[in-house]
Formats: sequence, C-alpha cells, structure tokens
Amino acid sequence: MKYLFFFLFLSAAQAQTTFHDEQFGFTVQEPKDWIKAEKNEAVENVKERIKLSEEKLNELLKNNKGTIEIVTFYKYPVSSVNGVIPTIKVNLRKNPAKSIEDFKRMMEYSIGDIKKVFPKMTITKAPSIVQLDGKSAVYFESLNVIPTKNGEEEVRTLTYAVPVGTNFYQINFMDVKKDNCEKVFNETINSIQL
Repeated sequence: MKYLFFFLFLSAAQAQTTFHDEQFGFTVQEPKDWIKAEKNEAVENVKERIKLSEEKLNELLKNNKGTIEIVTFYKYPVSSVNGVIPTIKVNLRKNPAKSIEDFKRMMEYSIGDIKKVFPKMTITKAPSIVQLDGKSAVYFESLNVIPTKNGEEEVRTLTYAVPVGTNFYQINFMDVKKDNCEKVFNETINSIQL
C-alpha cells in the first residue's frame, strides 16, 4: 500500500498543468517547468530587455492596441536572464476578415508593419494556411536580430494565427539559437484546444 501511494503521488507530481481560459475558450498544456507570467508582465519584459528607441517602442505598443493577453509562459524567471527569454505568448485580437484567404492577406500585411519596427526581420517560412485543432490557421516563421541591453540576439519566432468568428488567436513561440525550444513548442501547439 505504501508503494502504491508513492506511485500515485509521483504520477500526480509529474502531471502537467492545463491552462484553461473559459471566457475566451482557450485551453493548452502549460509547458513543464516554464513560468506563467502575470498579466501585462510581457509588455514590461519587452521594455526592460529590448533596446528600442522610444519612437519604435511606442509604435510597437500602438500596433498591439486592442489586444487581449490570454496567457504568456517564460522558460526562465524574467529577472534571471539579461537577454531574450524563450517565450510562448497567446493573444486575442480582432478579425475583420471574411475568409481564410483574406485573413492570410491581412497577416501578410501585418508582417510589413512589424518590419517597420524591426527592419532586420526576415521571413524564413512564408505565411501558409494550416490546421490547428481542426480550424484553419495561418502559420509563418521569422528570424529577427533584436538589440538587447547586452548587444544583439538572433530571435526565431513561430506564429500561428487562428481566426475564430470576429476574433483571432495569435500564438507566438519565441526562442534564440543558443536555447532552442522546438520540442516544447511542438508539444504545446499539439495540446491547444479552441
């Protein structure tokens, strides 16, 4: 009996936690050993870690107006790393598009807006229509050289944009070359329920 109790305790301790936002209908397995951010902590992290001019930072924040942060996960505590921290970020935004093709064009246009803020960004995988939890979504990958307080870092971002009615979920997976998180990203994306 003592061994059965220990086994059950160990199994429960190893189980992953599920994040569920009932209001917005979003569920995902929390990445094991990652940290769930407090609301709006991600914006503060960008201000502290990324070295942008005041004008570029204001433009970036303006572009995110009307965005509702669903959840953000960090691989490390924000205060423990001086550079870019691998991050998974889920936002809800307005979707004015009427079809998935129009939505894809809208996402391509928004990439142009991002390039105005981050001119060193390159698209490494062009936007394409994929399936995520049985829904049509737009997926693309990019590389960006971002100025940080400690120099520059090459940041990889994988983006899924999933239209659901008059809104869409934007799910960004961000890591750096020296800290590749592909396995965690794949596990996380496969656990998403909309």
